[in-house]
Formats: sequence, C-alpha cells, structure tokens
Amino acid sequence: MAQKRKRYQRKSPHIARDPKIISTALALADEKGWASVTLREISKRSKLPIWDIAERYPQVSDILRHVLKDLSAQIEAEAGAHMTDSWRENLQELLMLRLELTNKNRGGYASLPDLARKDPLTALEFAPMLLDTADSMLKLAKAPIPETYSVAFKVLFSALYLSIIDAWRQDETKDLSKTMAVIDRRLAMFEKALTMVGGQ
Repeated sequence: MAQKRKRYQRKSPHIARDPKIISTALALADEKGWASVTLREISKRSKLPIWDIAERYPQVSDILRHVLKDLSAQIEAEAGAHMTDSWRENLQELLMLRLELTNKNRGGYASLPDLARKDPLTALEFAPMLLDTADSMLKLAKAPIPETYSVAFKVLFSALYLSIIDAWRQDETKDLSKTMAVIDRRLAMFEKALTMVGGQ
C-alpha cells in the first residue's frame, strides 16, 4: 500500500497532457457512463502513467468538471454571433447550441443524471456549477431578470434545463424535434414567471 501511495503522488515534469486525458475519459464515458469511469482505466487506455493523471486530476469528477467548463467556454465563444434583441430566441439558441455540442459525446453527457442518482454527494458538489451555467446562459441571452429575483430565476432555469436534458436523453428523433418542443414549452414557462415579477 505504501508503494502505491508513493506512486500516485509522484511528480512529473510532463503533466500538460489534458487533451489525451480528456478525450480518453470522454470515450470511456460514452461507452459506459461517467459513474463507471476510473483513473486506472483512463491510464490504461491513454497509456499515460496514472500518477501523471492523478496529479492533474485527483478524481474522475475533476476531469468531468474540466469537460463541463470547456463546454460552457465553447458556447460562450460561439454564442455572440447568434444573439439577437429577443432574449427568448437567444436562450433557445444557447440551449440548442449546448445540445448540439453535447450530442458529439451523447453517451457520456446522457449518463450524467445517472451519475447524480448513484452518487448524490458528487451531484451536490456540482450544484454550484449548474447554477453558474444557468447564470451564464441567462446573461448571454440578456434575459431581463430583476436583480431582486436573480437567484430565484437561476434556480428556476436550472430546473428547467435539467428537464430539457431529460427529454433530450429520451429523444430518438434525428432532428431532436421532441426536445425542441420541450425547449419551447419550458421557455414559455420561464417567460410567464418573468412576466409575473415585472420582467420585460
């Protein structure tokens, strides 16, 4: 056991291997879901020493956090060219863009609700990131949310977003038409709630 612990803590000057680590983790998550991915499997498939991976990402959840942050960064970078004067159209565009990007690794992203159910502590750990994601999308869309209700609407949009993800997981249509219909209904609910508190 002492030898194993020493190996995992070993320092490497060649730690900048994120692309290979991330792509391997995504491939494994696509195949079996994030809840079943381990650092040992990532090491075996990527042929990178496990201590190199563990030094950069002590847990698989740290890799997942990197993946989700990168996804949000991609959306923020691409969103500008698609934003209009309509906050509702902007939110729809952002949601569709997010689904388009997640569809490239559908198996992995679709497994996230299962991970949350199997590991509630990890789900709780990622709750602030979900709220940050909601906040980012609302700001990018320029949703007119009164400051007094900002937290409440972040929570509401987070809940609506999770329901959209659930619909997307079950949608087998090629054009995701069922998911698009759910997005339209959820945005109508969000707009109604916003109107009730004086949002324009």
